[in-house]
Amino acid sequence: MKKLEKRAKTIFLDFDCVLHPSLAEPEQLFAKAKLLIELFESRKPQVVISSSWRFQLGIDDLIARLPTAV
Repeated sequence: MKKLEKRAKTIFLDFDCVLHPSLAEPEQLFAKAKLLIELFESRKPQVVISSSWRFQLGIDDLIARLPTAV
């Protein structure tokens, strides 16, 4: 069997209903973001933010809301 080449992985990341409930209270926002740390450290994927949050905040503000390991 031919060995598969390592390919870059890409994650299309939404925020609502993924990193917190869709109708989250302020203290619930990004509550599940830390679950991404292990995935990002082991796979080192490219991240595409596919969230409606991108219409209200700039890329630097969006990135700042994610764990530092991202």
